[in-house]
Amino acid sequence: MYQSDQLIYIQMQKTGCTHIASLLNSLFDGKQIGRHNAATLEQITNIKHFISSIRNPWDWYLSLWTYGVQGNGALMNRLTKKNLLSSIKKTIIDPKKNYPSLLHELSKNPALWRDVYNNSNDVESFRKWLKLIHNPSNSHLLGEGYGSTE
Repeated sequence: MYQSDQLIYIQMQKTGCTHIASLLNSLFDGKQIGRHNAATLEQITNIKHFISSIRNPWDWYLSLWTYGVQGNGALMNRLTKKNLLSSIKKTIIDPKKNYPSLLHELSKNPALWRDVYNNSNDVESFRKWLKLIHNPSNSHLLGEGYGSTE
């Protein structure tokens, strides 16, 4: 996100957000804070104006999937690899809070996801990926807090 005294720009993936943040930085005295993160309660309380950029949803999904097919992106990495060590460490620190994420990580099927990131010309792979992304039982695999939304 980009933050100045006047506004916060919430950066949504695959919407030209890096370029937009750069333009905002030339117009305002502010700073870049992370990238695709959510605003904190303190920021929501203290900053009056929030902006973001959006994109046609179909184009957005296609771009996100294609980026993954090219071997890029945090989403593709989360879905196609197991990260047991990180989940175990978090569970040891706070078992009550993090035990469910360890179970989700153990039950993840990276091969299923690697299969849908196989070829950017494979329409069926994109359709399968889109259905998997929208399946509520997969929300915990997406990261960025999607698994904790209702």
